Amino acid sequence: MKKNTLCLIACLLCTVMLLSACSIPFLPKKGGDTSGTVTVEEAVNMMDLEGVYTEQLAHRGTLTLTATDSQNVKVTIDWPSSASESAHWEMTGTYDPSKQAILYSDSVLTEQTFDETGAQSDRIVSSSGTGKFTVSGKNLVWTDDLAYIGSDPSTFTYSSALNAAGSESGSSLVVSGSDSTTQPAATPTPTPASTPAPTPTPAPTPTPAPTPTPTPAPGSPVITKDPTDETVKVGGSCWFVANHKGAQLARWHFVAPDGTDLQYDEAANKFPTLTIKNGEFDSMKLSNIPAELNGYRFYCRFSNKNGTVDTKAATLTVEGSEAGAAAPTAASNGPKVTKDPTDETVKPGGSAWFVAKHTGAILARWHFVSSDGQDYLFSDETIAKQFPTLTIKNGEYDSMQLSNIPAELNGWKVYCRFSNNNGTADTKPATITVTTGTAAANNTDGTQTQNAANLPKVVKDPTDETVKPGETAWFVARHTGAINARWHFVSPDGQDYEYTDAAVSKEFPQMKIVDGDKGTMQLQNIPMNANGWKVYCRYSNNSGSVDTKSATINVKAGNTTATPTPTAGTTVTASSPDQQGDMNTASAASNLVVSDWTDTADLDTAISISGVSFTPPVEQTLPSGLIFFGYRAKSDMIEADYSDENTLTIRKSTGTGGNDLIGDYTNYSSSWPVEVGALTVLCRGDGTTINAATYSLPGGNVSISYNMGDEGNGLTANQLIALVDGIQ
Repeated sequence: MKKNTLCLIACLLCTVMLLSACSIPFLPKKGGDTSGTVTVEEAVNMMDLEGVYTEQLAHRGTLTLTATDSQNVKVTIDWPSSASESAHWEMTGTYDPSKQAILYSDSVLTEQTFDETGAQSDRIVSSSGTGKFTVSGKNLVWTDDLAYIGSDPSTFTYSSALNAAGSESGSSLVVSGSDSTTQPAATPTPTPASTPAPTPTPAPTPTPAPTPTPTPAPGSPVITKDPTDETVKVGGSCWFVANHKGAQLARWHFVAPDGTDLQYDEAANKFPTLTIKNGEFDSMKLSNIPAELNGYRFYCRFSNKNGTVDTKAATLTVEGSEAGAAAPTAASNGPKVTKDPTDETVKPGGSAWFVAKHTGAILARWHFVSSDGQDYLFSDETIAKQFPTLTIKNGEYDSMQLSNIPAELNGWKVYCRFSNNNGTADTKPATITVTTGTAAANNTDGTQTQNAANLPKVVKDPTDETVKPGETAWFVARHTGAINARWHFVSPDGQDYEYTDAAVSKEFPQMKIVDGDKGTMQLQNIPMNANGWKVYCRYSNNSGSVDTKSATINVKAGNTTATPTPTAGTTVTASSPDQQGDMNTASAASNLVVSDWTDTADLDTAISISGVSFTPPVEQTLPSGLIFFGYRAKSDMIEADYSDENTLTIRKSTGTGGNDLIGDYTNYSSSWPVEVGALTVLCRGDGTTINAATYSLPGGNVSISYNMGDEGNGLTANQLIALVDGIQ
């Protein structure tokens, strides 16, 4: 495993927990009282923290903590980077009550590699590493001081107790101290080559196909969700979703009707038009599905150092897959092209945007067509080899930018192929004309200033926003004539960063930026250290760029205690954002507790985390074109997100209500009630369309936001009523 492989691991470690300043809940003591919380001043018994923990974001890292006494622990961490390479840490630590953390200074990092037979080779990369594990409820937040990890902490969540062998030195779990280089006694390879049984037969069996062992070894991953059968049309897309506990590695497998078993990367070679996304994660997406995949089965193999388990196999049915069937170009329920790209003329070295629009598409993929009619996907190696200086940006979006365009691209054409589960639709092609002359000089954003009269025009600047730590804010800008939008962050000392810049994610690791490339940007879970930063939007077209005025982020410490739960049938009265925010019960700013959100694609997981019962709206009640994005959850609150060019967010809480629930403090021009059966829904927007709505149910409070802060671009009353009916 190269050093840059470890750096890649570090990129995955991006979760931060904000800790309470007054008390922290801990795991129940063995055989002791399970109530109450442990205050900072009280000693924490390390025996209470023994167990196996799984990294919260990528689910690859596994941490095992064994207590040697009430204050000292041994820790091992295993983090595979592939089926044949893994990073292994060992350290001992002591709990420091003043820091609420386990401190260590003897970490040994070992590079582990496995050959095709499963034989393991070790190489010590570093020793005497320092760092800490901050204790936060059932989480351990790891900050390692080695350059391999840097300043990005990673969060490990408690997943299971130690097994009988795990607390000793048995084969299932070996924890060695700083004076030992002994590796796990069992063959801990996650490589599929060490575990598969004979490939499955075409007929599915009640057990996972194939079954690597009749009974999983102790400490192996546990399957919590199997993928489901899917039906699509030729050229369509679908997701296969599985969930687990305790796995370090996930690998999806394709099983042909004749029983041939292929790993996802092998299948990619067999089906060159198929697009496979997240083949090494618990949720895999297939796009541009060919007819030949009809009848294939798919399962996910989860592995850790103790063993391997397979999910049950899910069958894919590809409609219209009879011999000779071609991918539909415009099925009745397929996507529809609403705007074709236009021809563009540039000088050598210049840039151009190609813009297409659609309704109903899930996927966009730009294609290049040579002057002799050869068709290439934008990511095809032929394009990269033939035009090595060409930069392609947003080839999977409806607006593609080409920069450093070479003279050799003259006469080529581009078009966009839009796809959904029912078919595909292609735009008309647009021609690239490269004129002779001096190469154009690029601006920093890749465009050229050609004609000021044709530059975009800013018609609305974003406004300053004031929030409490952990809350959400929208920044809204408007333009005419722009093709591209990119939000920028400006630090108090004047440093300018594009929203995708690594410096922004490093400065605010817990903050989530939504739609940074659209006119309306949402910032979620805004931290205290964002106070005083500014944001602005840069609009661009083929003539150049213009910037909006800057808006300031004001973060003020205050309480975030939930509002009292409204009783059933209560009509929520309109109030100003300031009044609504002050409805919370008073508490000292120093006692502020900010809970982190957890992202998940599984509804049961979100309900378990939040403690809130929730029924998402049925698909037929969603505004046209919206695609499910995922769930977010934290204590007492659950959220469902949907998006395409628009953004819909639905939240439910048993405590928080009003503006604090929806996270929107925009001063809309109108607020009015809408009656939906026996419910009174308070709506806010321009008086006709609805950007924010809140109401109360016997089981909690509900908020619906649509293009939050973008007044005039909201839901219609009929769309709102359909959503409310669909949620109940």
